[in-house]
Amino acid sequence: MQAIHNPAVADVFKEYPPPIRKKLLFLRKLILETAAELGIGELEETLKWGEPSYIAKKGSAIRLDWKARDPEHYALYFNCNTTLVSTFESLYGYLFRYEGNRAIIFTRMELIPVKQLKHCISLALQYHRIKHLPLLGSQIIYVGIIMKFGMQAVITAQTGKTEELAGLLLQGADALQGNPDCDAYLIQVSVSEPDKIYISEVWANEQAHKASLTDPVVRAVIARAMPLIAAIEAKPTKQIGGKLCC
Repeated sequence: MQAIHNPAVADVFKEYPPPIRKKLLFLRKLILETAAELGIGELEETLKWGEPSYIAKKGSAIRLDWKARDPEHYALYFNCNTTLVSTFESLYGYLFRYEGNRAIIFTRMELIPVKQLKHCISLALQYHRIKHLPLLGSQIIYVGIIMKFGMQAVITAQTGKTEELAGLLLQGADALQGNPDCDAYLIQVSVSEPDKIYISEVWANEQAHKASLTDPVVRAVIARAMPLIAAIEAKPTKQIGGKLCC
């Protein structure tokens, strides 16, 4: 990962709790990658309102932060006087959680949809060049995405092992961060049946899903998780409709 050259920014990152620091550094990585892919040159990395901020010459500032008063969430912040967040919501709807017209909010345990988030970041980095365009130059295409491969799993944990098992599954989810073929990997715990864990996956294709199971970290997580599992039911699915953006 590209080094942080601004000492003040580096100091702020050091103050975040280690698990949150890892999440925020991943967001930083996505911002820098997107800028490089757009060929917009080096970003200014500075602090704005005490938060790490990234500014492109013809773009709108992107900030990232975590608040101790809300320890389960962290966020990417955008200028509330722009149309950025409203455009993200028009394009991606419920894929993201939004805070007014200024932020995309993430939970600590959430697997980020990298492709879609990088698209949002790209719009911010180019904002003043594209702000006059409808939807900032993006298009919404309503199609049946039949080629997408899904997997739905219901896991029953051994008695008293739900929390430990969920923690291991989240480690597996972390290993998938940045995998461009993984559109979604959601882990949920039942409220009414505390031993039940639900996993919803969406992949570019079945081959990508199978390939993910060869990842050394994922394989290690599976090996550690198996003794904690009483039963598992998994079924492949296909996406027959939805909203894609390009």
